[in-house]
Amino acid sequence: MAAVALRSPEPAGHRQVVIDRFSPLRESAGGLDPIDAYLVRTLLVDAHRRVVLRSPELPEALLTDDGIDRRYLQMVAGLYRCLEPASEAFLAEVFPTGEGRVGRFRG
Repeated sequence: MAAVALRSPEPAGHRQVVIDRFSPLRESAGGLDPIDAYLVRTLLVDAHRRVVLRSPELPEALLTDDGIDRRYLQMVAGLYRCLEPASEAFLAEVFPTGEGRVGRFRG
């Protein structure tokens, strides 16, 4: 998957680009191999951070039910939740807990 280029000058345009790029993955996200889930999750987080840096999120109470902001947040949160189990399994395999300097932090 190519990096998400956010070229629209409007905040809604940034959100729509991310929706267009990532929503097709929603159906298959739960069945991805752990490394693929990790890669997609990393790209999703990067794209989301770029959107938020360009236009901060509105509080939930100010979002309209059918607006782009709500659709964007639902898509990002839903896809992230689908990707999380497999991507965490990949991280647990690569960085097992409690094994020296590469062990994952479990606070």
